Amino acid sequence: MRDIDAYANAYSADYGFESVMVHYRRRQILDTLRAYRPNTVVEVGCGSEFLYKHYIAQNGVAERWIIVEPSVNFAEGARAANMPNAVILQMGIEEAATSIAALLGGPPDQVICSSLLHEVADADRVVACIAGLLGSSGRLHVNVPNAGSMHRRLAVAMGLIKDASELSARNQSLQQHNVFTIDTLKSLLDRHQLVPDDMDGYLIKPFTHKQMEDICVILGTDEQSVLDGLNKLGRAYPEWASEIYINAKRKLT
Repeated sequence: MRDIDAYANAYSADYGFESVMVHYRRRQILDTLRAYRPNTVVEVGCGSEFLYKHYIAQNGVAERWIIVEPSVNFAEGARAANMPNAVILQMGIEEAATSIAALLGGPPDQVICSSLLHEVADADRVVACIAGLLGSSGRLHVNVPNAGSMHRRLAVAMGLIKDASELSARNQSLQQHNVFTIDTLKSLLDRHQLVPDDMDGYLIKPFTHKQMEDICVILGTDEQSVLDGLNKLGRAYPEWASEIYINAKRKLT
């Protein structure tokens, strides 16, 4: 069984370059929210930085934003942020469906499942729960690390791992269970009658988190322009990107 509070502590202790990943991951989700303008949002897992706060800062409006977060530390942090129209449910998504239905009175316009599916032991169960929340017009945004990312390909070429889908030491320390390709992520969604609206990648990361952190120090004032360039390369070559995403909706029957 996954120790969610141990994960939260390990994640916070090993933040480093993850803050850069959060920045570009969040940028992509905010682009999605601006495009769809949902009135009601369910966010599955919020971590230590709150997407809704950034959406509000960009003049985004939600009638109701529900955060489903099993970690006590992350849930308490979200409550302390006092975000308008936000409800924080300190539980897993598997237990939250009844509460969400009662709070919204209908299906949410948008579900966000960001940087989560690779961390759970049973991704099918989580996606099944999310699919059960969505109505015919609702959408899911999901993002995950990419098994085909440049730094994993390099690790294979160097003989550090045998296969790009092999779990790294960082994956193991954070109790992460899976590494997805765009095809395996699509297959997972398809099993639960969810089809892509669009999909892409972002941020090519040539090296490990720790190595990238050291390189950013060396870059100095050039750091942001280099990172923005790497992000553009990830959009141009998603098969090499550090992370991939899919915006999906229910399959029409």
